[in-house]
Amino acid sequence: MTLFHLGVWVCILCLASALLGYRAGRRAGRREGWGKAAVMTPLILRRQAWRTGRCPVCGFAANLQPERLQAEGGRVPVSTHEKI
Repeated sequence: MTLFHLGVWVCILCLASALLGYRAGRRAGRREGWGKAAVMTPLILRRQAWRTGRCPVCGFAANLQPERLQAEGGRVPVSTHEKI
């Protein structure tokens, strides 16, 4: 085996190890990203519902009078959005 062939094999091994490392890191990153998304999605939807006054999933709008909101302490009662 000549020095040239040895250099080619070293380059191939370096590229293969870099590819395997990239693939493993990408897989771990995707898994971590899905985990974070699963945790954050309910919080984001809840914040959006509080800001807009309507359910981001079904579009239900809570028609609450200001007096009722005042009586509830400014909070939307759970009973205003019926579960299906």
